[in-house]
Amino acid sequence: MERLTAGQRQGAAVGLLFLLLAAFYMVLIQPLVSIYRDYGERIADLQNRLAGYERVASRSTDLQQQFVRLKGQLSKQQRGYLQGKTRALAAAEMQQHVKKVVEANAGRLNSIQIMPDTTEDGGKADAKQPVSIKVQMLGSTETVQRVFHTLESGQPRMFVDQVYLRGRSAYQFRPGKPPNDEMDIRFSLSGYMALEKS
Repeated sequence: MERLTAGQRQGAAVGLLFLLLAAFYMVLIQPLVSIYRDYGERIADLQNRLAGYERVASRSTDLQQQFVRLKGQLSKQQRGYLQGKTRALAAAEMQQHVKKVVEANAGRLNSIQIMPDTTEDGGKADAKQPVSIKVQMLGSTETVQRVFHTLESGQPRMFVDQVYLRGRSAYQFRPGKPPNDEMDIRFSLSGYMALEKS
């Protein structure tokens, strides 16, 4: 070392310092940087996974809402059927429904007759055979329109057929009173029973 000049000693000292710094970096700093980089990559990976889980969770909410909506549609479709387990119960359900609709629309119900059962299975549900009743009522033209509209557009689904209308004003006319537009209305009404799940 004594043979080296001052400049060479200074260069050697700087070189030694660089070697010490490089060794210090390799032993202490490089592992810390690697660990930090690994943690950074792991954090980024976990953040990506979390974003994916959040997307799945948000889709889960959407799917759950769709499920509730579809379940509601299914229950609406079920409500379209008569709920009685036998044809007699379904016809009684229809009778009660018609009575409510006619009375709510200022009509007067004269009679309801259950149509005979044409099935061969003892009155069980048959998708091809409707449950039918015959209805006789009194009401104005406006009452008829409202009753038919309510019956055909409401729940359970029912279908008006074989309509007979006869004006009553001809034989109820009284001098000094305005003509009466009350009519004698007869029609058949059909609905379907829900099939039992097998």
